[in-house]
Amino acid sequence: MEHYNSHLPRARAAAGFALPAVLIITGALLILAVGSLMVVGIERSTARSFVDRNRADLAVQAGLEDIRALFNAETSNDDFLVMEALRPDPTDPNADPVAPYLFIARGERAGNGVKYRHVPLFSNKINSATNKIESSTLIEQAVDAKFIGPDLEAARFITQPYFDDAKVAWLPVLDSQGKVTARYAYWVEDLQSRLEAKTAGNVKDGNSAHKRFGWTEGDASASARFPAPGINPDPSDIGPDGRDKNPPLDPIAAYLITTGAGPKDDPNLEGAFNSDLVGNRLALVSPNSVLAAAKIPPPLTRDKLGRLTDEKARGLEENFVSSVMPYEEQPTVPFSTAFAAAVIGQPKLNLNAMLAMPKPQAVDSMAEWIDKALPLFKERKGGFPDDYLKTLAAGALDYADEDSDGTASSSLMGSNSYRGLDAYPLMSEIVLHMNYQGVVEKDGRKYLKWQFILFVELWNPTNIKVEGNAQFSYENRGTISAIGAGTGIRFDDPDLLDDPIQATHYLLKGPDYYWFPQRNNVELEPNEYRFYANVAVDYEIDVGSVGTTLQNTFTVTEPLGASGISMKWNGVEVDRNDKLVRQGVSGTDYITNFKREEGKANIPGHSYGTYNTNGNYKNNMGDPRQALYLRDPAFPLSDNAYPDNVSPNRRNIRNASIYRGGIGQDLVYGRILPAEWPDGGHNVPVLSIPSSSDPKGYNPASYARVLNSKEGHAPTFLSNRGRFFSASELGRIFDPIMFQPKYERNADTNAILSGRMPSSQTSWPSVEQNTPPSPFYGGGNTLRIGRPEHPNFSKPATHLPNLMPQNHAARLLDLFHAGKSRSENRSDREGNTVRIEGHININTAGKDILRALAGGNIEMDPRLSRRSSDKHQASTMAPPVSDFTVSAPTREKEADLVAEAIIRGRPYHSASELAAALDDQGRPVFGNKELLPSNRRINWSDAAAEELFARVYNSSTVRSRNFRIWIVGQSVSPTELPASNPEVLSEVRRSFTVFADPGERNADGTIDPTKTKLTIINENDF
Repeated sequence: MEHYNSHLPRARAAAGFALPAVLIITGALLILAVGSLMVVGIERSTARSFVDRNRADLAVQAGLEDIRALFNAETSNDDFLVMEALRPDPTDPNADPVAPYLFIARGERAGNGVKYRHVPLFSNKINSATNKIESSTLIEQAVDAKFIGPDLEAARFITQPYFDDAKVAWLPVLDSQGKVTARYAYWVEDLQSRLEAKTAGNVKDGNSAHKRFGWTEGDASASARFPAPGINPDPSDIGPDGRDKNPPLDPIAAYLITTGAGPKDDPNLEGAFNSDLVGNRLALVSPNSVLAAAKIPPPLTRDKLGRLTDEKARGLEENFVSSVMPYEEQPTVPFSTAFAAAVIGQPKLNLNAMLAMPKPQAVDSMAEWIDKALPLFKERKGGFPDDYLKTLAAGALDYADEDSDGTASSSLMGSNSYRGLDAYPLMSEIVLHMNYQGVVEKDGRKYLKWQFILFVELWNPTNIKVEGNAQFSYENRGTISAIGAGTGIRFDDPDLLDDPIQATHYLLKGPDYYWFPQRNNVELEPNEYRFYANVAVDYEIDVGSVGTTLQNTFTVTEPLGASGISMKWNGVEVDRNDKLVRQGVSGTDYITNFKREEGKANIPGHSYGTYNTNGNYKNNMGDPRQALYLRDPAFPLSDNAYPDNVSPNRRNIRNASIYRGGIGQDLVYGRILPAEWPDGGHNVPVLSIPSSSDPKGYNPASYARVLNSKEGHAPTFLSNRGRFFSASELGRIFDPIMFQPKYERNADTNAILSGRMPSSQTSWPSVEQNTPPSPFYGGGNTLRIGRPEHPNFSKPATHLPNLMPQNHAARLLDLFHAGKSRSENRSDREGNTVRIEGHININTAGKDILRALAGGNIEMDPRLSRRSSDKHQASTMAPPVSDFTVSAPTREKEADLVAEAIIRGRPYHSASELAAALDDQGRPVFGNKELLPSNRRINWSDAAAEELFARVYNSSTVRSRNFRIWIVGQSVSPTELPASNPEVLSEVRRSFTVFADPGERNADGTIDPTKTKLTIINENDF
């Protein structure tokens, strides 16, 4: 009992202590139990959230893979286009900033035509099997319910803060039961619709100002001459990052994004940022680093539309991007009905590869390619008598090669003949001096003594100093009238010239006619005129015995158009005037009463026709480049009285009967004024010219030379750099089209009545629609690539430039390219690909960006001027001019008319179609004087007229390989289709900067589809 009792008190004591402890422990266990239940619930919730998040993230990845497959399928080629959907007027600066919708467009041949498929670059509801819209034309699609679906099934999300919400379709992700468990939506942004901050803009013009490169930089030497506007003239040098160390497109006028910027950059203008971006390009490490690189300080406040309120910051954010990757592209003929079906999609020809060929082979290849691709192009020639396409090809080769030798066929005349224009002179005026020296008797015979000296004025119509050897033919077909035994003797009769008793000379006998000895070391500065005398040809013509009685008067007769003259340059025949003498009184040009001296002269290509027939003269602009082709047998070129109507060693003017009489200012046959020619140019002074009483008339070479050796005055611009930098340079090629002008004609005969320039016209007319071809008229034209085309080769007034016809000159840009033209590696220049680095997609770019491509003062014509009056000055025999500066046509901002016209003309198959862009009144915007201050009074060259177009063309593309993809992924409660309003469990928003990499190309430049890939450059949540 004690024992039991002894434990009892301890047990009780323990029991008394344990009760509250148990309660505490029980409470703790309860708390632990509840806590355990709570932890299990949290873990289950966390696990569910994790799964939902992962499902949403996987939906984003599904969207990325979806568009990766789309890009791999549609960009594994060099002909796809990237274009915008139809949207409210994108040229309206006050319009709400809607989110643009993109399409990839592909063309394919369909019979004799082309059909297109338009593939949306945003999630959509159209047939998921094809994901495309097919049409017979390239058109902007309207993004509506057929793409997006009803509002309850559409995704709306913010991409850029200054855009309206992107509204696109949700695409479902289904489980094994066919229920929607996740969905995604995507919208794609074209990064090549913006300026690449690493390439656009420069500060090379001093004082940190932007520079537009002109025709010459520092001097007029070939090494300094840079003929491709919009391209950096510095040679390319690819750095280790794959980018060009000398950005090819730094001439893009990035400063024009700034509000208030004008044609000339002012670094002190408030808001200017060119120097900041250029100086901090190393800081451009991501697509969104532009603001930091340009030193834009926070805070960044926005207006109600999401636009930054600071104008500089807004311009940078909305118009610039970084991390746009450069790439190579093989230029191909666009999928357009403008081309023959056989060439659509085929690689263009490389102009620099053509230059490397033997000239005859290159001429044939280029002409055959043009004719195959554009069968109607040769219809441009009108009455041109030779091979038009080969003539253009030869002109292109001579424009760019490094030598001064003309590319010409063995015969200069005929349907297969051709001639290019290189750095050599042309015949401008011809004087055949005839000196009768009387009668001599010897050895019982009587002889008439004559001396003939041929004087030829050469004109260097190019911008390059010419040096070489010239040689001229002697074709004196004058015939002496009946004077005894000399009856009917012709001065260039071989029987006479080969008789050493009757003819003393140094002529060289050729297969067709005699040639004077070669004249060595002819030197002419740009645009210089200079007379040269050839060695004399002396005659002692046997007319009978000493007892023969000679009449007191005799005549030298030359039949209508019997004589011509040819010129060889460095041994190659490059110029010929086939008919020199106009029909005179009774069919003769004559010498009477034993006149001791007489001259006959000619201004090639000026005025010609049947003598003394009212209204039947064919009055031309006097362009010696065209004289070779004015050879209709009924209308030989006219001669002119010497010295009255000849202007030795200076610009050609018919003074005696025109200017001296005070009636010549509106007579086209009284003047040669390049400023009036269809492709424009500049007039040089004439100063004093001889009169009939001038004692120096015997020798036109003795007159003082008027040295007008200013490069910008020359009507023919040559590069002679040994390469093409751009196909846009083809606009400099002489175009020998021949059509009948439309002005002041006889209603019955359609003949020009007076040769007067109409009072409302200060330049030669264009070739109008339905203008008839003619063998009588031509000259003054170059290919119109980037200025208003002749209406006969253009199109009806429409805002669809893709309707530009086959025979529009700019169509040549779709057939030729210049490779990697700035490379010092010949294989790059002559290769099958071009380099795309900083090029802007004109199918998607905004108005401000397009302004930056075109804007800035014109720099390609150092003599650009303005006529202050149309009244001719007595001293210069031309209208007075003063220096003038002009830039892109403007409505409110610099180049806004150009930008609006480009947008209005979308979509483009190729950048060549920009040449047909029109303003809202149907007027061409490129090279159109009518849109500029002083319009018709502007004197400029074709290089200046085409400069703005070349800037845009050389900076443009019609496709993109750099994009930003905005994807929203959601996991949702399992929902039956259509999932119009599911419960959203989790959401992920992510943007990807991507590059549709064409990969390593095949040896011929084509893409290997197995090597293309979509490379992610950057990604961010948004």
